[in-house]
Amino acid sequence: VEPGAHPVAMTADEGIRFADILTTGSAVANYLGLPDVTADHLLDAVALLQGTKSMADLGRPVSPLVPRPRTAAGGVQPEVKTLVQRWHERVGSADALLARDDLSRLVAELRVLGPSTNGAPRREAT
Repeated sequence: VEPGAHPVAMTADEGIRFADILTTGSAVANYLGLPDVTADHLLDAVALLQGTKSMADLGRPVSPLVPRPRTAAGGVQPEVKTLVQRWHERVGSADALLARDDLSRLVAELRVLGPSTNGAPRREAT
């Protein structure tokens, strides 16, 4: 890995595993101390996996020892859950590798969901 490069960055030709987007999105929400995974978290996950954003770009982490509010969403916003389930059916497996075109479609759909409703400011993924 070159100095300053993000070691998990994927090249456009490699694609990104669907499961990696989901688990990284969950890690982003946890890092920020938020109870539910939102579209914004999945957009950040894509940017992290592509190497266009680092965890430091997300801001200061929140310790897992800090109590977090519980929500009715059960860990994921309902509209995000619906989108993820639809995409899982589309790609056939969480281990599916999303090529550039599919990844672009997924990102576009996540952006359509609009700003998160968790009170955090929306950040653009690249």
